[in-house]
Amino acid sequence: MEENPLQKYVDAIDNPKEFVQPSISPALAQYIVKALDYLAIAASTQPDLIEPKHHEMAESIMVDIICLAPEDE
Repeated sequence: MEENPLQKYVDAIDNPKEFVQPSISPALAQYIVKALDYLAIAASTQPDLIEPKHHEMAESIMVDIICLAPEDE
C-alpha cells in the first residue's frame, strides 16, 4: 500500500502535542522573503496572485526568524 503524502499533516492535526514545527534557517527565511518580494512585484499587475493578509503575515514571520536567529549562524 502506497503511503499518503499528506499523512504527516493528518497526524499533526490528530496529535498536536506531538507535532514539531519544521526548523527554518535564517538563510532559507531570507530566500522566502526575496520570493515574497518578487511575488508582490508581480501582483502589481496581477492582484489576484496574492492574498494580502497571508502575504504580510508570511513576510512578518520570515523577518522574525531572521531577526531572532543567533548571530553565529
